This record gives sequence, C-alpha cells and structure tokens, in this order.
Amino acid sequence: MQLLFLGDLLYNYDKIQPDIKEIGKYFQLNNYYTILNLEAPLKSSTPIKKWINLYQSERIFEILKLLNVKAVCLSNNHIMDWGKKGLRYLINELEKNNIGYFGAGKNIEYAVEPKILKICNKKIGLLGFGWNEEMCIYATKNTPGVAPLKTNLILTSVEKLAKLVDKVIVNLHWGYEYEVYPLPIHRKLAHQIIDYGADIIIGHHPHTIQAFEKYRNKYIYYSIGNFYFGSLRETMFNKNKNRVASEFSKYGLGIIYNISTDNLKNIFFKYENTKTKIIKNYKLENLTGISLIEYNNNYKRVRISNRKPNLYIGKYQDFINPLKLKIFKHKSLLIKVLINFFKKIGIYNFVREKYRKALFKNNNL
Repeated sequence: MQLLFLGDLLYNYDKIQPDIKEIGKYFQLNNYYTILNLEAPLKSSTPIKKWINLYQSERIFEILKLLNVKAVCLSNNHIMDWGKKGLRYLINELEKNNIGYFGAGKNIEYAVEPKILKICNKKIGLLGFGWNEEMCIYATKNTPGVAPLKTNLILTSVEKLAKLVDKVIVNLHWGYEYEVYPLPIHRKLAHQIIDYGADIIIGHHPHTIQAFEKYRNKYIYYSIGNFYFGSLRETMFNKNKNRVASEFSKYGLGIIYNISTDNLKNIFFKYENTKTKIIKNYKLENLTGISLIEYNNNYKRVRISNRKPNLYIGKYQDFINPLKLKIFKHKSLLIKVLINFFKKIGIYNFVREKYRKALFKNNNL
C-alpha cells in the first residue's frame, strides 16, 4: 500500500475536466491512498475581506473520490476565505463523504487534532499547521481557523503523536510565494520537528517546488508546489509577469510513501497547454549536508525576490524577525494608501513613470 502526498488543490470547475480524470485513473490503477492540501473551502454568503476569495466547486467531492483521497490538509491561507460558515460547510461534506481532514477546525483544540490512518497494520499520524505571516487565520480557544505554526505547539503535538503511531507526517503551509528555497528560520524549525519525532515533513504554499533534504535519515520537502489549481492555473500562473510564477509554478511534486517497505519516491506534474499531466522527471534542489550556518549566510544570494524580509537564524531572531515583518506590513499598507490617493487625484501614472525612470537610472539601465 502506498500513500501519495500532493500539494495545493483548487477545483472551481462545474464539470469534471479530462486531465484530472486521467490523473485519477492513474492513481486508482496504482492503488494510491492520496493526502493533499485542499486550498479553499466551499462558498458561503459571508466572504472575508481580502484581495481574492477562493472556493471549491460543488464537484470537489467527486474529484476527491476520483483521486482516491483519504484525507485532506486544511491548514492553509484560503481555508477561511468564506468565514466560519464556509469552513463548516466543507467539514460537514467531508464527513458525509467519509474523507478525513486535519489542520483546521472550529477551535484550536479541533485544529491541532491529528488524523490517524490505519493502513497495513500501521498507524500513520497526520498533522497540519499554517503560518499567519502568509495570511493563515489561526484558530483560537473560541474561534475557527488553522492550527498555528508556532514552534512550541508543533513540537509538543509531534512528540505526543509519536508515542501513539508508527509514523508522524507533518504538513506545513509556510514560506514565501514563488521562492525556490526555504527561509532559514523554517529550515531550523524543520530540523527541530524531526528531532521531536516527525518522520516526514511536507511543505506547501509557495506555488513552486522548493529544495528538499535528508536530515537524521528523515525527509523534509519544504514545498511540493501546486498539484492542480483549477481555472487559475492559467490566469494566476501561466500569464503572470513574474518569471518564477510563470515557469516554476507550472510544476508540482508528489511524494509516494510505500508503507510496507518504508521507502519514498517521487512523481512529478506539469501544467502545459491547458492541461495538468504526469511527467517523468524534474530536478530537485538538495540541501542535505549544508549546515544551518552556511545556509543562513548565503540565503540572500539564492533568493528569487527580496520583496519580503529575509528571516535569519540568530541570537536575537525572536526579536528581530517579528520586527522586520511588522515594518514590512506597515510599509505595504502605506504604499497601498498612497497608491489609492494618487489614483484618486489623478497622478498615479505620472508618479509611477517618474519612479520607473529613477529606478532605471540608479541601476544604470
């Protein structure tokens, strides 16, 4: 028996598309038990305020069955897009269709509760956590949301679950979008999670495949990218002016875990010509053997974008990194206010052109 871990799934079509039908047939033929990141809830009448509110089509449960999905991770930055009603509708339907879930719930107690699968006389424990710095809404004692990506909470949950199951697999919705390397602080956290008893770490959110590594004979996949992003495959990624978004986000990674042999292997996906298909190979960046200090020192050099702050490992990281993020948020808010003001008084295009020319001049372009 084999478990197949997949990245982001958004299905907003009203019909079953031929490409996902073919992929589903392949999964069933190989008898995969699929676990994936379900990137959005069902639509309700109460969307939250944000730039885009994603939702799943009512056909999503047919799709999940087609893909042989046994459980879904709900700890992501879109699962609360339609408020507590959207999450509740989704969970109710998942339960009706006998599909497990983890990583979010009506309060923090439910959000951190693991999903335990019993397969081949083995107990596989699944946990999911999401990062609020990338718009995940944390569950609290009295409000719904995702399990918080907080170090102490994660380590305690992993240590507790490791005593109850044969394998602990942790899903983490983290990192910056369109980056191919993980943040130094997240690499350090991944090592800690392994130290506390996790056997495999599966990351998602960046919409790209990120580097992986083998640490203490355990595998860490920092981001496995998109699996299938519905109609937005074209508008959000294929036509995006960002080079990484338009090229690297076409690819997705699947992790196949053979329970009987305790081995892992990969499967790759590519979106091309309006279809997602299985491909033979993709070059994965490997961080194995690169020390945290060396990685920390070289991280800025390998980043794709420096729009968001670098979050380094260091003596004062617990003070400096949150400060960087707060400054970035205030700066972003100020820029939005200025843009809206310039548009209102009719000088936005003039200011943008002046800024562009000054930027080119300073860079000798």
